[in-house]
Amino acid sequence: MCYNDYMNETQKAIQALQAEGWTVKAIADVLHVSPVTISRWKSGDREPTFDTLIARTLRELLPKEVAIRG
Repeated sequence: MCYNDYMNETQKAIQALQAEGWTVKAIADVLHVSPVTISRWKSGDREPTFDTLIARTLRELLPKEVAIRG
């Protein structure tokens, strides 16, 4: 997948979440980033790093009582 495809997928995912009623703030809260970051990803001004997305997604999947170290 090339950079443009990657960005398009990020933008599509954000748009799909918003179509389901998610706000930029709600998406940002789940991913532990600022709403400005989500807006920049959506507009294509910035790109999320793979590490950022994976780490934050995994954090959401872990039970709250499991500490993440490092």
